[in-house]
Amino acid sequence: MMASPSDPRQAYLRDLGAAHGFTLEELEVNRQGRLHPAQAKRGKSSGIGGGVFLLLLGLLVAAGGVGGALYLYDDYSKPISDIDMNGLYALGGGGVVLGGLLGIGALLTFRKVGARRKAYAQSPALVAQGPLQKVHIDGRGGMPSQWRYVIGGVAFVVSQKAWELTTHGAHYRVYHLVGDLLSIEPL
Repeated sequence: MMASPSDPRQAYLRDLGAAHGFTLEELEVNRQGRLHPAQAKRGKSSGIGGGVFLLLLGLLVAAGGVGGALYLYDDYSKPISDIDMNGLYALGGGGVVLGGLLGIGALLTFRKVGARRKAYAQSPALVAQGPLQKVHIDGRGGMPSQWRYVIGGVAFVVSQKAWELTTHGAHYRVYHLVGDLLSIEPL
């Protein structure tokens, strides 16, 4: 039996989809344990910008530290005291170490993005269901507030609008992959 356009459940599912970023067609594909092509495309396309930023920032910091030390070395009157020389070593070495740490962060980000893309290319949609726990973390000290769901032992960060649309303690089914909420429906 087809649901009528005025069916309250269908209207609620459409509202959930609008708030969480999925369509009813995507939900139906998730119910079959698969990813919708649009979800797979979204999942594979995100995340590399942060790694590129960290890598470029690391190179800039390392070059700035070494370049600054060389510039100051040329600027000092000769002979250079041991204290001044230690300062130059600290400046150059500090830039290289900090740049290296940022580079390691970039590599870890690239690795995470690669694992995410692989999961979206190969993995089926996972399912978590049960009573929904709504968690609100109030932002303090300039930090933004955060809204989360915990369902079946899995946590998801969601928008305030999505958070307000669900009912704490009600039973829901969530389709997810690598920490991303793909779709959600009440049970």
